[in-house]
Parts: sequence; C-alpha cells; structure tokens
Amino acid sequence: MTALLLGTALAVASLCYVLYPLYRDGVSTAGGAPVCEKCGPRPEGDAKFCSNCGAALFS
Repeated sequence: MTALLLGTALAVASLCYVLYPLYRDGVSTAGGAPVCEKCGPRPEGDAKFCSNCGAALFS
C-alpha cells in the first residue's frame, strides 16, 4: 500500500512540474513572438491570428 501511495505522489508531483509553465501568470514572449490568449506563444513570428484556434494574436 505504501508503494502505491508513493508512486501516486511522485506521479502527481511530476505532472505538476510539467504543467506549471502552462498555468503560471505572465507568460513571457521570448523575442517578441505573438501570443494567443487561449493557446499561448505561437511559432509564427509574423502571424496576426492563431494557427490553432483562429483568435487574434497580441505581441
């Protein structure tokens, strides 16, 4: 039972570590890349709209 609890705790901790950058406030935009409010930073440097959801981007 202890191994199950320890494994679950480690899995939850690693999931939090991986997902933290997606939920933190103030996502930085390295190099002035455009940012979608829903999808985050976009790889297209000159895009006006998000290639994933179609929302307008801001810099």
